[in-house]
Amino acid sequence: MTTVYVINRASTENKYYLIQFVSKTEESYTFKYAKATDNQTIKTQTITRSTGINFIHFSLEQNKTVEVEPLSNQWDIMFTPYLGWWETNTPGIYSPYNFSGVLINNEAGVRVAQIFDENIDFQSIDQTFIASANFTDWKGAIGSNWKRLGPTGSADLYIMDTNKKYLLKKYDVQSAKYKYFKLRFVSYKLNGLDHYPTIEFKFLADE
Repeated sequence: MTTVYVINRASTENKYYLIQFVSKTEESYTFKYAKATDNQTIKTQTITRSTGINFIHFSLEQNKTVEVEPLSNQWDIMFTPYLGWWETNTPGIYSPYNFSGVLINNEAGVRVAQIFDENIDFQSIDQTFIASANFTDWKGAIGSNWKRLGPTGSADLYIMDTNKKYLLKKYDVQSAKYKYFKLRFVSYKLNGLDHYPTIEFKFLADE
């Protein structure tokens, strides 16, 4: 039996769609879909793989692929809302939770090492840290825990966790070398308004 999925588009109109994946090849995916309120009008689409971007985006409403993201080699990190998992009061039991944070372009080879030692100052991080760094391709390696809720009664929605520092590694196609940077978050405000993160980063070395 082929599985049919129900998609909640979180929109005010045509909120729910039904989707069924029909087949796949090395170069394409084929699926059927319909509005949940009109499941007799079924459309079929084939999506061809692309080597230039990480993901191909498809609009159910427009019935076509749409250009959303830049080429894979043109970006390293992304500020975005995303869905993660939060451990409940019952150990080992997790529930979905909406985050707002940073994801890395791991599909294009970006890697991150976390430096969460409170005894290591950001200014002291140099290229000597690279050799012992534990780089990961986990997309949420930066994530959202660089910020903490501001104190009760404070005007700050979030304050920056100064213990959170990162090394970033990426392959540069033009120079054919790996480049290394250090990065931290210094603010969540712009002109007194929240939701405007400011980052500080510095090139360390290449190899």
